[in-house]
Amino acid sequence: MELFGGQAVFLADYKKAAKNPKAEKEIVAEVMEQLNDQLAKSKPSLYFRLSPAASLTGKEVVFPFTKELYSEDQEATISTRLCYGNAEYRAEIDTDEQL
Repeated sequence: MELFGGQAVFLADYKKAAKNPKAEKEIVAEVMEQLNDQLAKSKPSLYFRLSPAASLTGKEVVFPFTKELYSEDQEATISTRLCYGNAEYRAEIDTDEQL
């Protein structure tokens, strides 16, 4: 069951970045927990963060998400859905300039 847009793409990206990927249900539950917490705090940007300990690189990995409004019918009912940012995830890495 898809809980956010781009879930399959996110899961593929997550599995490339995670040291020991969990079961998909557990991953999605963690994502929704982080995103719902950010929404409750009215954060302007939404991200799922994979901790340095859980990533292959040993650096935090940030996966961008968006909140979209949509309507499925002709009436004035507007719903919200969360979508994976459809952008490459980025690992927080040090560049030569930062070293």
